[in-house]
Amino acid sequence: MDLALAFQRSFARRQAHQVIDVPGGCCVLDLRYPASYHHNRLIISGRPTADEIIAAAEATLGGSGLGHRMLVIEDDDHGTACAQALTAAGYQHESNLVMRHPGGGTGRPADPAIRVGPVSVADLSQATHDEWRANLPDADESVLTQLVARRATLADGADQVQFLAVRDPDGRVLSHADLYLHPAAEGPGRVAQIEDLVTGAEHTGHGYAGAILAEALRLAEDAGCDLVFLVADGDGWPQHWYRRLGFAPIGRFHGFIRPGQT
Repeated sequence: MDLALAFQRSFARRQAHQVIDVPGGCCVLDLRYPASYHHNRLIISGRPTADEIIAAAEATLGGSGLGHRMLVIEDDDHGTACAQALTAAGYQHESNLVMRHPGGGTGRPADPAIRVGPVSVADLSQATHDEWRANLPDADESVLTQLVARRATLADGADQVQFLAVRDPDGRVLSHADLYLHPAAEGPGRVAQIEDLVTGAEHTGHGYAGAILAEALRLAEDAGCDLVFLVADGDGWPQHWYRRLGFAPIGRFHGFIRPGQT
């Protein structure tokens, strides 16, 4: 669990345009994308009090002119302990499972009719835009433009970043995921994170996501990764699908969001 958290922390810091140290953690900022909570957030790896965390968020995120507040508390017990105070301060609470795969593939035979291949950031632009529009139907187009453009920063987060997709004969992306590969922040070997596995709503049920996941696992195994993990919503249904494909929870961390105008 510690290795996965260290990887995510390093990934966020490497992408950031600015990193501000705060008690028990840091704030990552990229004001090119003020609408991106992911790129402008507090990451708490220590054990400051809830009041100290709130003050740090106001000083850094608020001090940068951002309307939203996003916090990540890595320690499960500490996140749980701070939840009441943070929700009282207007934050929405979510829990996230870190799930590890033991290797050896998903255990499901690959469908030879489904071809998974690498794609570029540009290839994903339309699919990403459409996904955000579905999730944020009332958002201004300028917000969606930021959320699409921010994907380009992912290449800075790890030594190797790959985008994998299933496309139709016309090149349209039907399903996609990210794969991040990087030397371990501590301990031996390499770490892989599978992230942002998405299938267009009209293309579900065809096995595309499973095929992409199998390919990501194969690439991680070929790269000699000692840890292959993903993050799933602690209350969402995908965690059960991941369990059926061999992933098992190894820990939990907490997110707190106070939405705002950005």
